[in-house]
Amino acid sequence: MIKLFHIILLLLLVTCNDNYNNTYKNIKKLRINKDHTNAIIELKKLLDTNLNEYQKDESYFTIAEIYLNDIKDFNKSIEYFSMVSENSEFYPKSIFMIGYVYSNNLNEFTKAAKYYNAFKNKFNKHELYTSVLYELELLDKNKSIIDSLNNIAYKRKKNK
Repeated sequence: MIKLFHIILLLLLVTCNDNYNNTYKNIKKLRINKDHTNAIIELKKLLDTNLNEYQKDESYFTIAEIYLNDIKDFNKSIEYFSMVSENSEFYPKSIFMIGYVYSNNLNEFTKAAKYYNAFKNKFNKHELYTSVLYELELLDKNKSIIDSLNNIAYKRKKNK
């Protein structure tokens, strides 16, 4: 009886992984064909199934990438990068990407620095660590210019 249960459980797991892998291949084809909307729809359908944590995080990360690179909806990309679990191997790159989007697409440098610093403090052995240091250096160089512009804008607003 117990052996039968284990066999059934194993078959279920294999079937679920095959379904996930086949669907993911289809999603890659949709992206290649620039059918981004349907790729997102398929990924969201996947998220409504019994996925393991890795699969969920990969799906969230992929949706975020589509919004960032293909659709150019930067706020939506941040939303989905933020859904990646802290325990995931996708998490460090998600934190980096949120900082990157804030800095390079939305010009929200304070928020970018917050995410880059969080990455720097948690993932100093990660392959993106030197990229984070570079991005922080760029933000630091521009900080005085940004502060000057903010002061000018504040003074103008105050005088009106």
